[in-house]
Amino acid sequence: MENTVQPDRELEKHEENQPPAPPIQQPEPETPESQNDPKDRMKKLQDELTEAKDKYLRLYAEFDDIEAQIAEEEVKLVPDDEEIKKKAEEMRRRAEESAARAAEDADAANFRFNPTKEAKKAYHDLARVIHPDLALD
Repeated sequence: MENTVQPDRELEKHEENQPPAPPIQQPEPETPESQNDPKDRMKKLQDELTEAKDKYLRLYAEFDDIEAQIAEEEVKLVPDDEEIKKKAEEMRRRAEESAARAAEDADAANFRFNPTKEAKKAYHDLARVIHPDLALD
């Protein structure tokens, strides 16, 4: 008795039941203007890098916190095991360090220069001295 099912027909049936594949998103082609200006490209890449660092620092901080919580739950299950206690302490320390690093990086990103009144006055005086319309030759 031979197998009467034809493999090609089975493959066609399988393909018919599949939902259509989503289109592949192609990167936007760069315009000749953006290719010629490396400063704009560098700025764009730096912005992307900063955004990625911010995102992944926060995600690593959350991941480390979850690992610490899991280790603390393991300690609750087996309170007599010193190795598990040490692991939980190490995980908590790492979670606190990564949270501090993420917060520090977020603070650095939000830093806004706020000069003192003396610095503003010094800048104003200097600008008046070197201004081409006001400077005395």
